[in-house]
Amino acid sequence: FQQTHAETDNLLFYPDENSFTLKEERKFLLERARDPKSVEILALLDGKLAGFAGIGPIGRGEKLRFRADFGISILKAYWGLGIGRALTNACIDCARAAGYRQVELEVVAENRPAISLYESVGFAEYGRNPKGFFARRIGWQELILMRLELDAAEAVSRPSGGWTAHYDSPLGGITLTSDGTALSGLCFDTAELDAPTSYARPDGAAHAPAEDEELLVFRQTRQWLDLYFSGKDPGFLPPLRMSGTAFQKAVWEIMLSIPYGQTMSYGEIARRIAASKGIARMSSQAVGGAARQNAIALLIPCHRVVGADGSLTGYAAGLRRKEMLLQMEGARGARPSSSA
Repeated sequence: FQQTHAETDNLLFYPDENSFTLKEERKFLLERARDPKSVEILALLDGKLAGFAGIGPIGRGEKLRFRADFGISILKAYWGLGIGRALTNACIDCARAAGYRQVELEVVAENRPAISLYESVGFAEYGRNPKGFFARRIGWQELILMRLELDAAEAVSRPSGGWTAHYDSPLGGITLTSDGTALSGLCFDTAELDAPTSYARPDGAAHAPAEDEELLVFRQTRQWLDLYFSGKDPGFLPPLRMSGTAFQKAVWEIMLSIPYGQTMSYGEIARRIAASKGIARMSSQAVGGAARQNAIALLIPCHRVVGADGSLTGYAAGLRRKEMLLQMEGARGARPSSSA
């Protein structure tokens, strides 16, 4: 945020008004990723930030739920490379998938390059605010109000049962499911691991290339899985749709907080939930039951939850897989159970 806001007066804030720390920015991005009605897309070139764009709801009420707000910023060093158009089109696709009927934005009237970009993808002016911004060095700036109306007939229709995709991992086939916007399921195709007997990192991509028409969330999940099975902490999450009781979601949220390469006991999760509820204790068995209902394996890392003594107890995809996943992450202190 500070990088992009420092380069132009055309954005909403000045750099000194942005007090976000890196930790707070990460929290913001994770919250956006978990919101099925919001999208934040970062563009990276050679590992460096080139720009970002996002959509979010104008409001949460029934009367406003079809309207999305759009924002974008590209660092000057990367202007003219087509990044802005790619990010804008990706956000429009996400808006359709999220069920929005209209995407809206405001742009400084003198920002002709941005206006040309927006017009080229279908945005049209519908009004002006002659005193929209008061810039420090400039004074009042006129804002153009633009919107893109998404034909309801073009909106992505949900197939019966949702969307599915397949991923071939080193530990067996994986089925992905989605509601069209967020990932709602990730499970191994078999309950036990037959082969390999030892984990080997793949030399290349672990799956066939995704087709252009594949859902954005599936492409994001494939990227996450590619990084994960290459032995790296992906460092991001695609949007997730967690369906369960309030207690189950509380358990899953704690699981999401377990860092890559570390473990947490069922008892510790139970103590945290008990503390949040202001009660004396919570059953570890109840936590185990919630873990078994986790429909989004790996990304909600129930494989990082172990017994009080570090034993690998309970995993729907098999204890051998659980052991190998923790081995791949370099987790210490976890040990196979006597029955594994």
